This record gives sequence, structure tokens and C-alpha cells, in this order.
Amino acid sequence: MKTTKSFFLSVCIALILAGIVLAAGCVSNTAPEKSEITASPTPTPTSEVVVQTPEMTEVPTTIVTTSTLVPTKTTSLSNGLTITYPIDWELKESEDTAMRDYGRVTTNIANLYSPTYAYGDYIAFSIDVDPDKVSDPDQYFNLATVAVQKVYGTIEITHHTQTGNGLQGIHWCTDCNHYNLEFKTKTENRWYHFATVDGMFYIVTVKNPDLNYMQVYEMLKSVTLTYNPTSEKHR
Repeated sequence: MKTTKSFFLSVCIALILAGIVLAAGCVSNTAPEKSEITASPTPTPTSEVVVQTPEMTEVPTTIVTTSTLVPTKTTSLSNGLTITYPIDWELKESEDTAMRDYGRVTTNIANLYSPTYAYGDYIAFSIDVDPDKVSDPDQYFNLATVAVQKVYGTIEITHHTQTGNGLQGIHWCTDCNHYNLEFKTKTENRWYHFATVDGMFYIVTVKNPDLNYMQVYEMLKSVTLTYNPTSEKHR
């Protein structure tokens, strides 16, 4: 009886030991559960691009007039005229009488030429005197305009005005009537100025005034006429 109990006890112990061993094997063979770690992406440093705008240097604008840029000289011409012009211009006095492009036979008393600009262009400033007295200055001016159109063909007239007595800024004379004709041909600009006193016409023609309007205007403004009409004496 004791033997049976001992055997039974031995079997129980053996089963218990076998269960323990088996349990230990299961635990050791079970792979540990992996912890999934999500790595946050490493932030890429942002390179801040700084665009440097170059500092703008303001260029001073200088308006230069004839009197400050180029020294001038004043010359007395025939027929009681004087003119002030830049010293780098060339003056050629003349007594040439011929038919002009404005349709009148006049005497040229002076031609002034500017220095040569780009492409060989230059300004030609001419002063003529009409020896014949005129009774209708308005008609004279209108006929001169028609003659210019015949000579140059198709032209664009930009100014065609009668400015009346004593044109402000031009010191020809207080009793002069003044007329302006400005036009463009196919190749150049021209500016004609007519002044009449006591029936006599004085004409300034300018070729290419656009090359230096300031100098041309200052020269035209400088022209002074000293005219003393003589009256017939009686006893």
C-alpha cells in the first residue's frame, strides 16, 4: 500500500516537474513583442535666402542753360541787329540776295552754325532781311507758308501763329508784329520766325532746332533790333 502511494506521489511530482519545464520552455520560446517606434523625421533646416536690393543712388538732374554751359558773345550785325550766341558756334556774315524757300527774294545778313552733333547733324540759324516794304504782313506770312509747302512737299505744320506786337521774351522791338512757322519735313525740323516793323520783314530760319531747343530759343530771344525810321523833312 505504501508502495502504491509512493508510486502515485512520484508520478504526481514528475508531472508537476514536467509541467514546470514545459511552461518555462514556452515562455523562453515566445519572442518578445517588438515595440514599434516611429521616428519623427529630422526637420531640415530652412535656409532663408535674403535678396539684397542694391541701394539706388539718386542721380541729380541738372538743367543747364546756354548761359551756364557755354560762354556767349554778342555781335552787332548790319541793318541794326545784334545777337548773342554761344562762342562755340560759327558766325558767317553775308550779303547774299537770293530767292528763299519761303518765296521771297531777301538779303541774308548772317548765318550761325552749331557744333556738329551725332550723325553729322548741326543747327543752322540764319537771319534775312526783305528789302521791299510790305503793306499786308498777314498775307506775306500766309504766302510764305504756301511757298514752304511747295518747296518741301508734304510737311507737318506744328505751329502757325501770329503772335502780335512785342512778342514777350523776344526783344526785337516793341512795334514789331511777329509770326511763327514751325514744321517737319521728311528729314528734319525747321523753325521760321518773321518780324515786321514799318513794313520791313526780318526773317530767322532755323534748321534742326530740336538738336538744342534751349540754345535756339535763347539766341532768338537775344536778337535786338535798333530801328529808327526816318521821316522826310519838309520846309
